Amino acid sequence: MIAKLIKGRGFRGAVEYDLQPGKSVMLESNMAGSTPRALAAEFGAVRAMRPGVGRAVGHVSISVHPDERLTDDQWRETAHAWMEGMGFVNNQYIISRHTDAAHPHIHILVNRITLDGQVVSDAHAYKRQEPSMRSLE
Repeated sequence: MIAKLIKGRGFRGAVEYDLQPGKSVMLESNMAGSTPRALAAEFGAVRAMRPGVGRAVGHVSISVHPDERLTDDQWRETAHAWMEGMGFVNNQYIISRHTDAAHPHIHILVNRITLDGQVVSDAHAYKRQEPSMRSLE
């Protein structure tokens, strides 16, 4: 299992990418919106609590070997384990499964700003996510 985390500045483009019609399936979200515009606005409302944070967008892709198949429940479990391991326990998120590539994978889009205005650290992200990935394997 491989996880690749990217930090970004804008939610709108990431939401549009993660929720491409015909190429992805939303597995879960803790947000009210259902369109990229509405979801980006919702992310932005929480992000506004910490305007000095330049890269508030956490966007991770988690993939398995092309011969492996996980159920949607297993993908959700994987996503939650990754988020918990990285400290995203009080954050907005979207989990989507992409169907447009040979290798099965999901995307997790998460706000680094928590719902109470704290910032989840992005220091040493690769090292921090590795134990979660190994235990899930």
